Amino acid sequence: MKSKLIRIQFILFCLLGFYPVLRFNISSLIFIAFTSVSIIVGLLYNSFTFKKENWIRFFTLTAYVILLFVSITYSQNTDRALKRLIQLLPLLIAPFFISFYEFQFKKNIKVSSFKIFIVVNIAFTFIITLIFLFNLDKTNLGIFQFILDYDKFQMLIAKSINNDLIFVHKAYFSMGFIICGIYSLNKALVYFREDRSLFLQHLSFFLYFFLWLFYAFSFSNILAFATCILIVFYFKLKPVNFVKTAILFFTVSGILVYIKLNDIDVQRGFNFVKSTVDEHEYEVNDVRKEIYNSHFSILSTLNPIELFFGLGLGDTQDKLNSDYDKRFKDRNITNFLFFNEEFDQFYWFNNDTDAESNVIEAPDGALTADKIFEVNKDLIASYSISRNIELPSYGIYTLSVFAKKENAKAITLRLGEINQRATFNLDKGSVIKTMNVEDANIEKLKQDWYRCSIQVKLRTNPLVLIGISNENADYHYKSNESGLYIWGAQLEKGLITPYKKNGSELLQKAIERKFNSHNIYFYMLLTIGIIGLVTFLLFLISLFKNAIIKKDILKISFCIILTLNFLTENILLRQSGLMFFTFILMILFHKNKEKVIE
Repeated sequence: MKSKLIRIQFILFCLLGFYPVLRFNISSLIFIAFTSVSIIVGLLYNSFTFKKENWIRFFTLTAYVILLFVSITYSQNTDRALKRLIQLLPLLIAPFFISFYEFQFKKNIKVSSFKIFIVVNIAFTFIITLIFLFNLDKTNLGIFQFILDYDKFQMLIAKSINNDLIFVHKAYFSMGFIICGIYSLNKALVYFREDRSLFLQHLSFFLYFFLWLFYAFSFSNILAFATCILIVFYFKLKPVNFVKTAILFFTVSGILVYIKLNDIDVQRGFNFVKSTVDEHEYEVNDVRKEIYNSHFSILSTLNPIELFFGLGLGDTQDKLNSDYDKRFKDRNITNFLFFNEEFDQFYWFNNDTDAESNVIEAPDGALTADKIFEVNKDLIASYSISRNIELPSYGIYTLSVFAKKENAKAITLRLGEINQRATFNLDKGSVIKTMNVEDANIEKLKQDWYRCSIQVKLRTNPLVLIGISNENADYHYKSNESGLYIWGAQLEKGLITPYKKNGSELLQKAIERKFNSHNIYFYMLLTIGIIGLVTFLLFLISLFKNAIIKKDILKISFCIILTLNFLTENILLRQSGLMFFTFILMILFHKNKEKVIE
């Protein structure tokens, strides 16, 4: 009976590592079953040890969790607080096991569970690839662009499946890939001189995860992966070989980064970092900018008690949502177009076109003008970008955009129905054709830029369209792979006014999707105050201390992954991140006389 329970316990333990390919509710049920069986086995085998040092370890690892639970007493939104409490129970249970519990598994069985985790992560990549391949008819951009850009890949997958079926957010699955990659690299170096076959096997696993991580390109995880790889080289190689290998690694990584530079999300990440020096010079387009601004806004309004003890487990998100709304209303926005200088964003629908960002200087002198160009050669179509807009009221509206010719010399603006449009010649600076508009105008600026505009009387919510045209001013025509430069679109009520960037698209996105803090350190500070943040940092320090003392590469890697991802994600508040944390914490930090994974 006891041996059967241990086998069941081990199977459930391995199944915890299947979280990337399981529905979230199934992962939760497996964790509940594993906890229940482990307690029964522990009682039968007397596996619990409640020594003083164990209690100290437990409270060091869970003091911040206990404070989160206590904060329910002063949370106004108790329903949210109770739901969050249930969700966060693994943050108590996992430390309980690694502090007081002695599993009956043999070391080689634990190693096997980790190898199974590697296979599961590889299977995960196959699953999302197959989902993508069976949904290729969703785009006119072509498969090659998706192969080079994970964010487009992820967007297509997200539209094809239910969000709770498989989680494709790169920041979350990348954490598991790092652990798998570092394990494989470490084993490859161990077998380098001992077994060439095993060396090649583990090296191939490492290279597979290496390429997937760079393909997805989550900034925090790329940085974590690079750091962990250098640590492996440092521990496993002689100084001379360490330098040579590090140079090779950075050379290959540099090439991969260069290949990824055209990705929207990669550019956004780089600009987000650079904007810390000059926030006005770069197009950040990362909603975290507005989320973090709301954190600072909220912190500035807290009284000393709130600053010290926090707002409570149930109130942090409500406070963020409220601040998003307040800051948006305070801006008194008059330009109804979001991402009105970023035409490569998913905000704009591509009608047989694509966009390349920041290719030439805009009329204001900054390198922020985009190029739109035709795709699907030889197709008769309307080559344009568009967006449906909801207006606060109807009447006369003006749509304007700054445009400059490339190999296309005409641009079409449409506001409303298909017969409410005008076409402009960007070579001669003239209006070619108008249809059912109140007025159409083109104004010449420096460096061959023009500001084109149309006025339309609207009785319904309109379609805003900016399109390429041919020399005949046709709306539908056969492509010759032409393109033009655009910048600064503006939709306003009444007559045209001087251009003003909307600049609130990120805040609007935060409002629509009710984004969480995307930074666990900020979350702890707002939820349980300074005292809670200190206990949370002590928890991280204790993990680092344990990993460094034992010189355990995987433990150190795990700590680095957590520390960096905590800067950009609330990984402990989402099921996928919580399962990663729980499973890897138990498999690496379980109290054992022997190392879990060599």
